[in-house]
Amino acid sequence: MDYATFPCFCFCSRRTANVVTTYYDAAIKSTGITTPQLALLTGIRKLEAPSISQLAQEVRLQKSTLTRNLRPLIAAGYVIVGAGKNRRDVALLLTPEGDAVIERAKPLWLQAQRDMVAALGGEDAARQFLGFIERIQNLNQEGAT
Repeated sequence: MDYATFPCFCFCSRRTANVVTTYYDAAIKSTGITTPQLALLTGIRKLEAPSISQLAQEVRLQKSTLTRNLRPLIAAGYVIVGAGKNRRDVALLLTPEGDAVIERAKPLWLQAQRDMVAALGGEDAARQFLGFIERIQNLNQEGAT
């Protein structure tokens, strides 16, 4: 194969990520949060008062990026920063308002999920697509071969 004329995976992936994010953001727009913010809120809910490091690992973000992305959620009253397990650590706590916005977003997000599965050609094709994404995401951990 002539890799020089093959479509660039990086460009195609970035363009696809932008389209998908825009689609999901439009679906949950009425909640006042974005899809990445919903992911952070659900991560906090899942991990039950995680530290910044724990949430960063869960959502695969650098700690500095995560901290910057948490600021609007804290300002909106969806998350509070509490005392962690030691003096240097903090715990991220979901407020009742944060829990409520997740619940408002959930049915809208689920409809976007259904739409994506349908756009990919059904459940089997969607699972295969997610498998490809996971293999690509693991390149960072395994190194390019």
